[in-house]
Amino acid sequence: MKRGCKLVIGLAVLLALCSCGSEPVTPTFDEALLIGEWIENTVHEKYLPEGLGTTWDTADDVAEEEADTFNWSFDGSRLIQEHHMVVGVVPRILTVTKLDLENLVYEDSGGVPHHFFRNDTL
Repeated sequence: MKRGCKLVIGLAVLLALCSCGSEPVTPTFDEALLIGEWIENTVHEKYLPEGLGTTWDTADDVAEEEADTFNWSFDGSRLIQEHHMVVGVVPRILTVTKLDLENLVYEDSGGVPHHFFRNDTL
């Protein structure tokens, strides 16, 4: 009986210890990898080191010289783009799920994933 009681207490302690720290871990990405030009189909996004960026869509017959500008900040996996529009600044909050030398994948606020590839023709 004592052995069974000790086993139950031991399992309870083990479960209590395992449940601590079981919060989901948010991935962290290196901000330096974001710098450069990224392409998803006809959409281009260019991130400059000083927190400035541009975006344009060649399907809309828009060239880089006519690109919309935005400020950006990056914290771990949260990418914020602040787009400068006629009506004011419009923030876009994105969740990065993959960032390496060749791939940038983020989800927009609606959970829609966007898969960009680095433009290596620079």
